[in-house]
Amino acid sequence: LTGANLSDARATTVTWTGANLARADLTDAEFAGGDFSGAALDGATLIRTKLDAARLGSARFTDADLNRASLVAAEVCGADFSGARLELAALERVSSCDSTRWPEGFAAPAAPPDEAETAVATAVP
Repeated sequence: LTGANLSDARATTVTWTGANLARADLTDAEFAGGDFSGAALDGATLIRTKLDAARLGSARFTDADLNRASLVAAEVCGADFSGARLELAALERVSSCDSTRWPEGFAAPAAPPDEAETAVATAVP
């Protein structure tokens, strides 16, 4: 799938674990809930792509264009976003870890609150 044109594609719960999607065009595609664990998306175009609640752990997005992409509630632990463009990307509730690599100078999104901590915080008067 290297260099494939998948723009405007729609698929839910797609499994592309370990797939080579380097330089692929996924502009305006929707893959919410998909599994891209360990996939190579180096240099791919993911402008306005919807990856909400997707599993992106250990995927490589080096030099990829994720402008205006939506990764809301995505799991990105161990993913590599080095050199990626993330302008106006939606990263709310994204789940990352210390091994997630963000572009130089990029402020990594805050970790979502632990459900137990949230329950305690809302129970306190």
